[in-house]
Amino acid sequence: GGRPILLFGPPGAGKTSAMAKLAARAVLDAMPVTMITTDTIRAGALQQLEAYGKRLNVPVRTAASPDALAAMVKDLAGQFVLIDTTSVNPFLSQDVTKLRSYVDAADSDGLLVISAGREPLEAQDMAAEFRKFAPARLLVTGLDMSRRLGSILSALHASGAAFAEISATPEIVDGLRPVNPVMLARLLLEIANARAP
Repeated sequence: GGRPILLFGPPGAGKTSAMAKLAARAVLDAMPVTMITTDTIRAGALQQLEAYGKRLNVPVRTAASPDALAAMVKDLAGQFVLIDTTSVNPFLSQDVTKLRSYVDAADSDGLLVISAGREPLEAQDMAAEFRKFAPARLLVTGLDMSRRLGSILSALHASGAAFAEISATPEIVDGLRPVNPVMLARLLLEIANARAP
């Protein structure tokens, strides 16, 4: 139950995989879950999500317009609903306008998905632009391939969101780890130790 979660972020952030990981957790918790995609443009986007849905036995629906999304969300009241959006360049007004129409259509909590390993100031600028959509939480992907956390901390501060979870594995089941101060400190120490001679 509760409000749907609408995932958004820049191209290549791993939104679709992150959504599948959230859906897998819901399945393990025996929660009814539905995945919705608004990405009707990117080649293979729907097929990728449908493949995840088939493996998890989770229904996948497509919302080709903001009105269609609003109707689906209303229809699925009482379920855990995850909404994947088209990748957005937050510096392009047409991308921002399109995302805004979907955000406004769905009474949802925004989840900003950003990949680790970006240059810190670029990540900060990007997250500051996404702040316009008032993300409730930030999910960081690709930590298994990054040894520098500056971009994560910059994005977190600029987004105004709470640090929710990290993805440090390509595995779908158990692919996310919640973040708290102790876990973040351990992660920093792990990275520091990995660099030590």
